Amino acid sequence: MPDPQSPCPLDLIPPDARLAATVNGADGRIILAAGTPLTPEAIDQLRRSGIATVSLEAPAASADQPESAALARLRQLFRKSAGNPPALDLQRQLAAYRLTAKP
Repeated sequence: MPDPQSPCPLDLIPPDARLAATVNGADGRIILAAGTPLTPEAIDQLRRSGIATVSLEAPAASADQPESAALARLRQLFRKSAGNPPALDLQRQLAAYRLTAKP
């Protein structure tokens, strides 16, 4: 897998990869938010926007699968909240709760 700290070319993106940072177009508009799963459709959208490389999130440890699933679900639910501090604060609070709550 490519190093999550360095930009990864779109052709080398592994399955189940997620964006580490929000990708903006030349005009400043958000193309894809941080945490977005890089599906074939998302990769095509990046190509059409002229993006050649992206930074990837580090893969989650396999021992944390239930927690990773909960955090992935939160990222999905809050995917359009980039630039909205109250929504991002709520996401952080929910993530902290999900990681400490016992079923």
